[in-house]
Amino acid sequence: MTKEDQYENVEKESLNDLDRWILSRLSWMVEVVNNAFAERNFHKAITTIRQFLYYEFCDFYVVCYINVLYKFYLI
Repeated sequence: MTKEDQYENVEKESLNDLDRWILSRLSWMVEVVNNAFAERNFHKAITTIRQFLYYEFCDFYVVCYINVLYKFYLI
């Protein structure tokens, strides 16, 4: 079993709203970056990756999960 097979078995219903949101944003980012590379627009590709990683993944998703985990382990 490859890693890809392992992740394909995860059912979307088992994911919470935050997980589904970040996966949708990741999918959007991959599409934009692939199109930018196809157009040889490297600035757009790098800007899109940076925007996703800094502002959506780190600033929102990770911070939300830190709060969730902190509350979970306090109880």
